[in-house]
Amino acid sequence: MLSSYLWVGMLTIKLLGGFEITLDGKPVALSRRHIRLLAFLLLNPGRHSRINVAEAFWPDEGEVRLSNLRHNIYMLRHALGESDKHQVRLIGSDDIRFQVQPEDCIDVLLFDHVDPSQTELSILINLANSFGTPDQLIIDFFPEQRLEQIIKQHDRVLARIAECFLEQSDIANAILWVDRRIQHDPTHEDAYIAKMQVLAEAGLEEAIVAVADSYEHNTQTRVSARLRRECVRLTEKASKKAEQGLLPSHNLPHFDGALVGRTRELKWIVDRLQRTDHPIITIAGMGGMGKTRLAVEAASRVLRKFQDGVYFVNTTYTSDLTTLAIQIAQSMGFRFFGGAPPEQQLIDRLRGKCVLLILDAAEHALENSEDRQVVTWLDQLVDAADQISIIATSRERLLSPHEVVLDLSGLSVPEDLDEAHATDADAVKLFLRLAERRLGEDMPLHDVAHICRLVQGMPLAIEMAASWVRVRTCREIAAGIQDALDLSSRVEHPAPIRQYASLRASFDYSWQQLDPAERLLFMKLGAFESSCSPEAAKQVANASGGSLLALADKSFIRREASGYFAMHELLRQYGREKFKDPAYTLDIESTQQRLIDYFADFAEIQHAAHSVGYDRFELEWINLLAVIHLAHARAAWEYVIRLVRALTDAWDYRARYGDALKGHGLAIGAAKAVGNRPMLLRSLRWQGRMLLEQGHYVEANAHYETALGMALDEEDEVEIAFIKYQQAWAKLEQGELEPCQSLLEESIKILEEYGHTAKLPEIFNFLARLHLQQGNPNAAAAAAERSRAIQEPIGPSSYLAHAYKWLSEAAQDVKDWDKAREYCEHALSISQQVNDAFAVTSCQYVLARIHTQTGQDLSTGLVLAEQACRSFHKLGVKKSEVYAKGLTGQLHRRLGHRQKALDILAQCLRELEIMGDTYACVNYRMHLGDAMKDMGDQDAACTQWQVALAAAMQQSHPLVSDLRTRLSGCR
Repeated sequence: MLSSYLWVGMLTIKLLGGFEITLDGKPVALSRRHIRLLAFLLLNPGRHSRINVAEAFWPDEGEVRLSNLRHNIYMLRHALGESDKHQVRLIGSDDIRFQVQPEDCIDVLLFDHVDPSQTELSILINLANSFGTPDQLIIDFFPEQRLEQIIKQHDRVLARIAECFLEQSDIANAILWVDRRIQHDPTHEDAYIAKMQVLAEAGLEEAIVAVADSYEHNTQTRVSARLRRECVRLTEKASKKAEQGLLPSHNLPHFDGALVGRTRELKWIVDRLQRTDHPIITIAGMGGMGKTRLAVEAASRVLRKFQDGVYFVNTTYTSDLTTLAIQIAQSMGFRFFGGAPPEQQLIDRLRGKCVLLILDAAEHALENSEDRQVVTWLDQLVDAADQISIIATSRERLLSPHEVVLDLSGLSVPEDLDEAHATDADAVKLFLRLAERRLGEDMPLHDVAHICRLVQGMPLAIEMAASWVRVRTCREIAAGIQDALDLSSRVEHPAPIRQYASLRASFDYSWQQLDPAERLLFMKLGAFESSCSPEAAKQVANASGGSLLALADKSFIRREASGYFAMHELLRQYGREKFKDPAYTLDIESTQQRLIDYFADFAEIQHAAHSVGYDRFELEWINLLAVIHLAHARAAWEYVIRLVRALTDAWDYRARYGDALKGHGLAIGAAKAVGNRPMLLRSLRWQGRMLLEQGHYVEANAHYETALGMALDEEDEVEIAFIKYQQAWAKLEQGELEPCQSLLEESIKILEEYGHTAKLPEIFNFLARLHLQQGNPNAAAAAAERSRAIQEPIGPSSYLAHAYKWLSEAAQDVKDWDKAREYCEHALSISQQVNDAFAVTSCQYVLARIHTQTGQDLSTGLVLAEQACRSFHKLGVKKSEVYAKGLTGQLHRRLGHRQKALDILAQCLRELEIMGDTYACVNYRMHLGDAMKDMGDQDAACTQWQVALAAAMQQSHPLVSDLRTRLSGCR
């Protein structure tokens, strides 16, 4: 017998949720008896005598049973690629055992040994999905005790998944997984209590009571004392949660430590944010005064006032009004739609919203805008959206009639150098707090006060000076700053210039204390346009972790909560001035090239990781676009092409259409320079796609026509097909359904004719969407099924998830609710496996619709719809967000919350009318009419139904019959 290290292929065995077996990826054919024998050996590890095994399987066959066992073992070994002489897994002659090899994958053994509390969420989800449901287990495979253990372990896995989602505040997913626990065991009291706990976090009192009722209904037993106590306790908790409400969404940056001083200024800003007479507050002052820190602190004090969100927008890299609108939209997670300019769409979006915007470094937007466009637009914005407030930090005033200005100077400094009163000054307090972090000893207040007076209380200058207390006395630091001031100029200057000189003196003193290597590293880090990761600093600037921390300790850079290192813009400018020295020319060249190399490799690696990697782009957008511009300026054409190619999907996924348009504009120039016609063609098509996403249909179609002409010249079948597919997308967005279908059919025909099947699932999914919009669920199901058939053999993917979602939507249209739920839960499972946030959210929305249409567990449906609404908002998918919000309105109506339903549906209808989505407006007018009828206003309801019917008849809408039925009851 050969030892067990011999390689005989990788064996995969699935016993949970149905039996499957493969050897090196190929199915193994086994009879039912062979399967039972294999399962017996797997589930009962150890040695078994032939007599005992034979008696277990052939108890009534006497002496023949040993012969039967010998034959079946021989056949099983043969199927597994072994023989009696070469035993690797099925080992033994008198005693038999199954020896699992390291490369084998046997689901029941993996399931046995996993510790749910120590396992990643994605792995737990895969395990739970592989299990299926208890009734899918092949019961006669499992000894009773093992079966009980497996089912308990499965429940532990489901419970942990729900806990993970609850820890992430993802209430909707938490409920879905708790529901799976209840579905698998409707008598499991702990699962009902777990669902109550989730609902308590959502503040849903009525839903908690409904869970207790459902326990009685499902078990036909009275609620236990324990469950009753939990119901009371969690209802009280839900009530408190509902009263507190959730903090509005915000993206405020994090700062270490409490704000020092600024008590009067902070109160002034907070007081004005509570009023509406001056919606624009400008914090004006030179760089280094702490304007950003003060604005963020003020915003954090009034978060609850701005129910629709508080959004921080860095305008340092703003080039024009459109760019500013795009930056604001991106900070809010809002995607543009329709044909209106972005700045107008943003005004429409914010109308009626209670939002606070912080426009940081607004002087850059003012410098780059022509004829005061930015200020004029801000005036229009606050006029149209009367609940919006704006805090602008700027080196100059906006000069808006809506503006009130806080001129920010340095922190208060001691009037003299008397130590007795020095600590009353805020500048001294800040210096001592910063210095004590580094030293932990008392310092002469006389010298500290002198330093603070020299730098005129400017926070950035104080931070720079305090960084040296570990190696210099305060007296030496003061003397150094004084010398730098004396060298800068002996001429009397106005106050702002004197302040700037004081700041430069602090920089100059700190620069002189650096050794040559630290100076060079600081200048190299200035090559980054934004903050940089330790890895990027190492690759681009040869920075070690120790050298980065040393510069941070000296306040030249700052370590952020993300682990990245940031540099104040004034220090970046200071470092770039130093880098202009001809002695550093070679260093500049090599640093810039390493910067380009690093980000080209980074973008390609993250692109290969698909949507999982797109999260890594989030902190690098500014650097990435700056590097594309740098590569273009250096005529490094291939790098421009590499970067744009790698970033395109991420730009699309993250709705960074402005970046995509700029990037592909540069890529077109690069492609022309090197004669790369395929890239030129793709960039033209992608520019069309980005314009389409922003609703610029005329410009998008112009790009598509140019690209189509090139594709026809090149005979590039894939590009021809994809251009037609995107032209179809444009037609659908404009409500032209027949031309859309013709273009899709042309695209499919081309791809099938030339064998490009890998590209077909996306287009079949889109065809399914079109058929549903045309009111043809059977055709939609057929298209989704074709997408699924191509994709499923390849494995989990976003396209496969969407195929199942469209199958679910088609099943809903024919009211096959069980099938609809089954398809949607399968789509959700795949979406979670591949980490597709949009697909996960879409599935939550579809499940909420199923709850709405069936009337089952409406509270859970409401949680799902609200979660989908929030997630679509975060993803910036405006139209889907409105649909999800409208679904919450329908659910509120079904739950008897009439006024809330009416308000939500009316708001959704207004937003859909702004978008020009006439098809969806029919649905929402009908639902709005229903809500009006509930409120007793029959005349208003009939008016809505009449308008909806007229539009539905023009569009051949499937709701024509429903609307006529409603109108038949009108006077």
